[in-house]
Amino acid sequence: MLYGRDHDLAVISAFVDGTVDKGGGSLLVTGDAGVGKSALLHAAAARAVDGGVRVLRAAGAEFEGDLRFAGLHQILHPLLDGLAHLSGRHRNVLTVALGFASGQAPAQHAVTGATMALLRHASRARPLLLAIDDLPWLDRGSATVLRSLDLAATRIGMLAVTRDDHSARRGSGVTRVHELAPLDDQSAAALLTDRFPALPPEVRRRLLAEALGNPLTLQELPAALDAAQRSGSAPLPHVLPLSRRLQAVFTSRVAELPPSSQHLLLLAVLDGTGDLSTLRSLLPDHVVTEALRDAQEAGLMDLDRAKTRLDFRHPLIRSAVVELSTAGEQRRAHEVLARRPDGDEERRTWHLAHAAVEPDEQVAELLEQLARQARGRGDVAGAVAAFTRAAALSPDRRDRSRRAAAAAYLGTDATGNLLDVPRLLEACRPTHDADATSLTTTLAAAHHLLLSGIGDVDSAYRLLIKAVDTGLSQADIPHDVLQEGLYTLAWISFFGARAELREPLERAVARLTPRAPESLALLMSCLGDPVHTSLPDLRRLDDAVGGLAAADPVEVIRIGMAGQYVGRLKTCRPALQRLLEEGREGEHVTLTIHAMNLLSRHCYESGE
Repeated sequence: MLYGRDHDLAVISAFVDGTVDKGGGSLLVTGDAGVGKSALLHAAAARAVDGGVRVLRAAGAEFEGDLRFAGLHQILHPLLDGLAHLSGRHRNVLTVALGFASGQAPAQHAVTGATMALLRHASRARPLLLAIDDLPWLDRGSATVLRSLDLAATRIGMLAVTRDDHSARRGSGVTRVHELAPLDDQSAAALLTDRFPALPPEVRRRLLAEALGNPLTLQELPAALDAAQRSGSAPLPHVLPLSRRLQAVFTSRVAELPPSSQHLLLLAVLDGTGDLSTLRSLLPDHVVTEALRDAQEAGLMDLDRAKTRLDFRHPLIRSAVVELSTAGEQRRAHEVLARRPDGDEERRTWHLAHAAVEPDEQVAELLEQLARQARGRGDVAGAVAAFTRAAALSPDRRDRSRRAAAAAYLGTDATGNLLDVPRLLEACRPTHDADATSLTTTLAAAHHLLLSGIGDVDSAYRLLIKAVDTGLSQADIPHDVLQEGLYTLAWISFFGARAELREPLERAVARLTPRAPESLALLMSCLGDPVHTSLPDLRRLDDAVGGLAAADPVEVIRIGMAGQYVGRLKTCRPALQRLLEEGREGEHVTLTIHAMNLLSRHCYESGE
């Protein structure tokens, strides 16, 4: 039973009814930790089910932050039978994005469109409610897709809950916000009396005064007191540190469970999907059944009606489970999860990485593959995380340096994360030969010089032109590494604005075999010499702009920079605007700054 939430339930019920009758929309419920957001979400979802609405659930988890589209997988998994009714393009986008098939990673907006198509198809049979708990902990890819959904004029509603944090509201895509306030005095007293009817008046008054209407505190704080304190025979402490006390309460409740139940909860937390089939595939049925019963009786989790997934009753329970476990227990749990027979490769690779206690080239190679896949689909932050962990697990010095260099370069070039770059560059120092590692390391160092506040164009240029010249003489330097070096030199030469910087660059580009990629050639002609750019180059540039809808963020910026002085920013604007919206999620800060600069230039030139 929910105390003092009749008004809030009425607001949410009206929203759900409006979704069914008037067409779509979204509602974000905010409030302090422990104020009852998750309980209200569950109650609202139950009402929606009783009213004939199909509820699709997802819960953010801190431990899934690096798994792209993990939250989207939770929401769409019950609808996968509907993939057969989608167009081939939408079906391919979702099967690749969700890890059911291999292929070129789809663009973010393509995933949004395919998700919308699947939801629209499912809503024809019954209205849909997307119920999302702990919104800030959703992985960035899923959060971006959900915030981009256009639910107007549909039979689809989205109800999400988050802590009262202004950063969670910015760019959330919600149409309405409802703030969940603490309970009033009467409701708080009724809740405390219902849960702890034997408390003496003086203890009840003190707890009500300390809880300030927070339902979680009202239910958990008495459990932290010993029997003498609860009975009033022993005095209460003068100061009750509520946040630490509540964390200790969660830990103690988990600690009281049998070891087998604690192990199952740890597996559930580290898996992060809430899918019971995962646990049943890894543990004997009787162990799973007993552990679930113990956890439910302890008030730690609930099962859905179909008993196919579990939900923790509060996010702090997940934190307490991990905090109570040892590092060795966590590693062994990751090892077990990596053996899941039907698990996807990305999850398996990260479980292996978390389980490793010493350098392991096989795992490092898997992480490097994962990093390159993430980079290919525009998930730069995920690529940096995978490269960094791969470097840490590399037994060979050269491999360790190469992977650390890749992480350092991506950390400066795309994400703008400069804090870890010096440490990663230090890991690259042992390599002295002219190889891909030394060139990638130089790329990262050059970007760090430009972006760290020093802004030293000349030093960055000298550092990089020498490395590129040496690399062009080496047959074993990967072509993509050389190209990145030349792109960066073109950028540095542009900002340096001197002929003596451009001439060595032109000679280096001429030495590149096979020929320079189209975007580099366009940068050299349209950005480097816009006054004398020939008409064929402009036609090639127009063709490149026409393909930006399917281009990755880096290519969007490169073509935008090539077109900024030849009147092409207007046609680049949709792609730049899309990159800006996606960049607000924090995935590629440096590229977002470039997009803002180009859009600002266009607004200035057009008089907006």
